[in-house]
Amino acid sequence: MTHIRYDIIPQGGGWSVAMGGAVGPPYDALNDAVRDIEHVALLLTKSGDQVDIVVWQGGEPHLLERLAPEAGGGS
Repeated sequence: MTHIRYDIIPQGGGWSVAMGGAVGPPYDALNDAVRDIEHVALLLTKSGDQVDIVVWQGGEPHLLERLAPEAGGGS
């Protein structure tokens, strides 16, 4: 099982997704960034990965969701 963490960070007046040192382009709304990462995270859990989605607000990380691997998934 791989443990993957996505950080949603304020950037350029919007919100960007960071993972493993890479930062994506900004979304205008936090909800849009969360929606896209939740979609990716659900796909990853199907292959047996655990995914954390962390939102940075006020300079502090806040765990938004921890998605567990689906039973029977394997990576």
